[in-house]
Amino acid sequence: DLMIFLSSLAYAGHGKTPEALESFSTAGRYLQLSVINPLDLKDCGLNAFDNALDRLADCSPLLKQKILDAALQSVLWDKKITHSEAAFLEVSAAAMDIPLPPLQAINY
Repeated sequence: DLMIFLSSLAYAGHGKTPEALESFSTAGRYLQLSVINPLDLKDCGLNAFDNALDRLADCSPLLKQKILDAALQSVLWDKKITHSEAAFLEVSAAAMDIPLPPLQAINY
């Protein structure tokens, strides 16, 4: 589920580009994951993301915060937040019931 979540975020912000790989890798390094490549785009559809997010929402509050922090790192690696990335973060934070700092207030 975590791989679907992070891969979906990378593709939401950058499509299937080298930047998506860097976005994903940034989150992976933050979480100290050994996997360095996102899942294939075809495995990250809306249904897959929705199901993964539902299961991640059942994690402990501490783990959910760490996952959201990794998502923020993924988004901020290039020092800009796209509308798609912002929407992804907002939906994810709401679904996991984790506070999200105002994105316009984040200093890169």
